Amino acid sequence: MRKIIKNVLTSLLRPIATSIPLENWNYWLGRVYNIKLPEKVKSFIKPTTGCSANINIVMFLVLKTNHLKGDVAECGVFQGATLIPVTYMMDKSNDYRDIYGFDSFEGFEMLLRLKAKKMTLVIST
Repeated sequence: MRKIIKNVLTSLLRPIATSIPLENWNYWLGRVYNIKLPEKVKSFIKPTTGCSANINIVMFLVLKTNHLKGDVAECGVFQGATLIPVTYMMDKSNDYRDIYGFDSFEGFEMLLRLKAKKMTLVIST
């Protein structure tokens, strides 16, 4: 049921979403399209992983490094909730580096576990 409601809202709000610049989106529009809105994200006192506050850290680092040569990459894109606003922010700040998004579509847990086992075997021989 939740998925149906989200699909209906996505379709109904598309004309509004495409006519409003991303920085003027309200919280609910970001939620419907699963796009993190940096100014709407609450910051935490201590750094943490796996939370929305990371978008602010990512944007800070991209802006801080915009004078460096090279490209920008995000690993673990999922649905682009971070990649889209970062790309938008880079465009608005005249940062013309290329940005690449990578995703395994299945996760890396098994790969990491296998590599850890191989490393253990290599170390133990």
